[in-house]
Amino acid sequence: GDGRTVLFTRYGDDWTQQELFLASFEDGAWREPEPLTRAGTAYNGALSSLGDRIVFCRRNDAQSGADVYLVERTQDGWAAPVDLTRRDGLRGSYFHLDGADVLTYHRDGDLFARTLGSRDEAALGEPVVTADGTEFSPWKRPGGGLLLFTRYVEGAPARSGVFASRREEGGWGLPVRLAVPYGWGAQVSADGEDLVYVLEGDVCSVPLALLDLP
Repeated sequence: GDGRTVLFTRYGDDWTQQELFLASFEDGAWREPEPLTRAGTAYNGALSSLGDRIVFCRRNDAQSGADVYLVERTQDGWAAPVDLTRRDGLRGSYFHLDGADVLTYHRDGDLFARTLGSRDEAALGEPVVTADGTEFSPWKRPGGGLLLFTRYVEGAPARSGVFASRREEGGWGLPVRLAVPYGWGAQVSADGEDLVYVLEGDVCSVPLALLDLP
C-alpha cells in the first residue's frame, strides 16, 4: 500500500470466507480498523501501491479457482466491486497491484503478470517458478527491481519460505531464500527499512539490515 494504510483480513470458522479491513496511520498511531463492507466476503486481497484500489478474490471451487474483483476509492468512499473475472477473464489470488496498473498474481501454483484491464498475461517463468513448487503471494518494489514471493515445496522445508529476486537483463535473477520463518504477504515497508510479512496469522517485521537480500 501507500505506507499509511493497511489492508488485512479476519475470519472465523471458515478461512475461505474472510472479511476485508482497512486501518490507517494518523497522528502517530494506527486507527481502529474499519470493515470494507461493500466487498462482501473474500479469500484474500491486496491494496494497490498508491492506496487507491483494492484487488481481492472469492473462492469458486466450481470453477477450480477464484473470481477476482476490483474496488476503487472515490471522493465518496469505496465504489462497488467490479467483477474482473467476467470483464477480463482474470482468475487468480494473492495479488500485487503497482502504480503502473501491473497486476502480479498466483494461479495454479505459478505467478503471472498482466496490465489491469487487459486479457493478455505473461508467466514469470524460471527461475522464479519451479516445476515441483507452488509460488504465491508476490510483491514488487515500486520501479519493479525487486520481487518477493513465497514458495512451498511439499516435503522440502529447506526449499520453502520467503524468497527475493532481482530484475536482470532478460528477466528475474535466481531467487534467494531469506532467513525468516515460513510466511507470506512479504513486502518492504514504505520507509525501506523493514521486511514485513505474515507468520501464523500475525504481522511481523525484520530489519532489512539483518537479511541477505540479493
